[in-house]
Amino acid sequence: MKYLPIGISDFKDIINGNYLYVDKTKYIYEMIRQEKGMYFLSRPRRFGKSLLISTLYYLFKGERELFKNTWIHDKWNWEKYPTIRINLTDVNSRTSDILRRELINLLNEEAKELRIDEIREKEEPSIAFRELISKAYEKYSKKLVILIDEYEKPVLDNIKTTDKAKEMRLILREFYSVLKAQESKIKFLLITGLTKFTKMSVFSALNNINDVTFDSRYSQLLGYTEDELFDFFNQYISQTASKYGITTDELIQSIRDYYNGYSFDGQNKVYNPYAVILFFDKQEFNVYWHMSGSTQFIYDYLRDRNVTLEELIGKEVTEAMFTNKEVEDNEPEIFLCQTGYLTFIETYKPSLLAPRTYVLGIPNIDAQIGLGQVLLETQYKLKDTEIQDKVTEIVESLENKNFEDTKISLNSILSEITNSVYGDLEKTDRKIENYERFYQTLFKLIFGFAGFRVIEEYHTTKGRADILLQSNGTVIVIELKVDGDVKQAMNQIKERGYHEQFTGKECYLVAVNISSKERKIIELEWEKVNK
Repeated sequence: MKYLPIGISDFKDIINGNYLYVDKTKYIYEMIRQEKGMYFLSRPRRFGKSLLISTLYYLFKGERELFKNTWIHDKWNWEKYPTIRINLTDVNSRTSDILRRELINLLNEEAKELRIDEIREKEEPSIAFRELISKAYEKYSKKLVILIDEYEKPVLDNIKTTDKAKEMRLILREFYSVLKAQESKIKFLLITGLTKFTKMSVFSALNNINDVTFDSRYSQLLGYTEDELFDFFNQYISQTASKYGITTDELIQSIRDYYNGYSFDGQNKVYNPYAVILFFDKQEFNVYWHMSGSTQFIYDYLRDRNVTLEELIGKEVTEAMFTNKEVEDNEPEIFLCQTGYLTFIETYKPSLLAPRTYVLGIPNIDAQIGLGQVLLETQYKLKDTEIQDKVTEIVESLENKNFEDTKISLNSILSEITNSVYGDLEKTDRKIENYERFYQTLFKLIFGFAGFRVIEEYHTTKGRADILLQSNGTVIVIELKVDGDVKQAMNQIKERGYHEQFTGKECYLVAVNISSKERKIIELEWEKVNK
């Protein structure tokens, strides 16, 4: 078996080191086969953007031998082009002056790679960038390839401080505006990042750039398709299934639940590549994607915003909503979609002339646990380190169908919530409704953080259950009341048939009554429904 490329994003290292490469060159060919191409692509972190940039880099350098086992090998002419590759992933943007120096240092590194004299400009990155492009064009008498990775990282690193974010944006605006003036010297341009906003200069200055973020033709350019999972990981699938003593179909279904479900056009799905690779390496299910990398800017963004799960799930958005505001001003659902915690679960066009609409949902368990952790801390002030033991107890009690212990653990978590979090729930004539919505959302986040699949899309003709959980073939239907009657809640589940769709599964009906005064569960009843 080929080695798993853990933490390796250089195409040459992957090929020469006998690491597994999922062949994406057919998609790449669609981007590069024209005489000229200017592209932008937005994807969440850990989705292979850097590997894509690296693959293009070696392709345009004409290193044909590296591609001998790929689709593109006999389709491309392998002409060499001078290439500038800029990666902003680890630039220091603590101050404007530091960022300017960092950008100029990156340009000088590229000048050295291109065997060009050091850039004369020492202070203004945009002038230095123009100088590098002009010198490379003159030296090679050939149009350039320019590849830019994580183009907006300095802005995201300063998202908590609006004025600093604006400073970083202004520097980048001037820096990227050079590309428009130098367009005649460019054969191919690809810019990647997490977010796209019109006011970022790339898109106000470069009005001829082709944004393929929502383009179905490139929806599976990054991430693994189901077919790719079977074609390239077949031996790892068999090995892992054998270890657990289950069928490959059973294993694949669990991998789907944990790591599949991302869609960038509302139609085609892909697995998160980083999580899949780590899963096959560790042969254990875990939240590999959420735990990877720095997510501090996500916490900074959400901490001062009022966000509920109900406002996110099922939200309908259009492409224009991703482009009309700066990152720090955008709506939470747009931000969370671009950062990978939400995805498009379906799409439709209301009419021929209407813009395409996308419906948002949580892609998989990995993202669900991550979103739960983020929202529990930013919205309820519950840090995962403080409630992890209780969440573990909830998992154990639900797996053992010991609902009284679940009640105790949930109440323990509720006791950690400070008065400030409850805000103005009691100051309106809709007190009970507000409390019920508050606890429904909180419990969904807790159960999601615990790793249970929280089913959002299920409705009956008589309504929908407050909370619907699924795990290992078992379904738990929960009806929640505040200052109510637990027996009434149980009757409501039965009368409205919230559980009837799950005939054939092990199903439990749970009725809960919470005291708004004591702020804890005071009654809980449950029944098992026979298969």
